[in-house]
Amino acid sequence: MESFDRVALADYAQKVRIQSCSAVTDSVCKNVKRHIDELKEKQKNCHHKKDEVFNRVKFSTFIKLAITVAKEIFKQDESGDKYANFWLFSTMKFSSREKFVLMGIGEIDLRNEKQKKIVPPKIEKKVPYLLLDVRDRDEFLRSHIKTARHYPAAMLSRSIGYEIEEMKHYKNNRPELIIVYDDDESIASRVATTLVQRGYENIYLLSGGLKLGNEIFPRSLMASVVTGHSSSITPVSTVQIKTTSSEYFSQEDVENIERYMEDIPRKGNYVGSCKSGTFFQK
Repeated sequence: MESFDRVALADYAQKVRIQSCSAVTDSVCKNVKRHIDELKEKQKNCHHKKDEVFNRVKFSTFIKLAITVAKEIFKQDESGDKYANFWLFSTMKFSSREKFVLMGIGEIDLRNEKQKKIVPPKIEKKVPYLLLDVRDRDEFLRSHIKTARHYPAAMLSRSIGYEIEEMKHYKNNRPELIIVYDDDESIASRVATTLVQRGYENIYLLSGGLKLGNEIFPRSLMASVVTGHSSSITPVSTVQIKTTSSEYFSQEDVENIERYMEDIPRKGNYVGSCKSGTFFQK
């Protein structure tokens, strides 16, 4: 009888352990499923396809690249090295209209310029990447990633003259990158595809776009990555064109971003992919 009791007790204990493990397993499965569902929801803005002809760069990777470059620039400035600004017109005097044109958000009346010999400013590279915001002008003026250059997607409808000068200087000049972005890849993916078809080999798409960046990163971090947070569209005539270093990442921006760097890999690893290349070389 005692032997039977021991066997029965052992069977009961085993059953309890199985039920307990089952409960724990169910709980773990639910947590994993919930996490996967959250990732899938966030990845709706990252439309990676097998037949894509362009490369991708994760938002987290771009942030790391940007602050690495910024820190190198700070070192150069501290050592007294003189480097021209990335866009030379930021240190030159231009009319408001000319500044808009150089940023890709305006037009020049060529009828009044026929008598003038126009010499385009020499493009001086300060960073190893060219970041192109391919959204509409108003969206760009309202908010954009620091160091971004406006390049409206509509320019690709031209058979000639569809490039801005910076694009020509960065085209296929590895290890330099040309990174395109919008809010959710809907426009940028088409731009990237078209540019690759037109001979660009160093085109990268910023995976997920601004929308994903705002979803997966803290607001305080994005405030250091993105310039402009107005909820309403500012009239073009009243927009202050930023042609100073404020369009770059400041020391304060870098310090703020680095406070979150430990969380960036964990939050950003599932976003996008990168096919090649070292993103920064001294």
